[in-house]
Amino acid sequence: MTAQDVYAALMKDTLAPALRALGLRGSGGRFSLPSDTHWALLGFQRSVWDDRDEIQLTVNLTVLGRAAWASEVAGNPWQAARPNPNHEYGTLASQTRLGLLLPGGTDTWWTVRADEPTDTVTDDVLAAIRDVGIPWLRTQIVSGPQAYRHGSPP
Repeated sequence: MTAQDVYAALMKDTLAPALRALGLRGSGGRFSLPSDTHWALLGFQRSVWDDRDEIQLTVNLTVLGRAAWASEVAGNPWQAARPNPNHEYGTLASQTRLGLLLPGGTDTWWTVRADEPTDTVTDDVLAAIRDVGIPWLRTQIVSGPQAYRHGSPP
């Protein structure tokens, strides 16, 4: 089994159901926290250096107003109907990496290896999303997407 196979199974069988149980919607590494006024998004990003033996992954968080996004899409027909949590949107959105919100505030990448158990990765990622990521998304919905930028204090 390759690292890609392990990652696909981790997402489909473990992480996605657990994230849905936490109130998120989505699949395929892109999830959203329901909100009528904002896109509150969580996206898994894989490293460009992945290979068959090892995958590095991180989690991106993005919050932006639905009205602001509608204006962006109207002015740029090439934009997708829904924003992508793994793209940068400048001043339009509040965005950060999950690891920057954790104690120590470093850009955290978790490792999935071929033919190795994923229990530690699963536990660490889900705890970080549950304890830090989802509360950050909720705070940004309430305070507005301009309240936070990469690297500034939450």
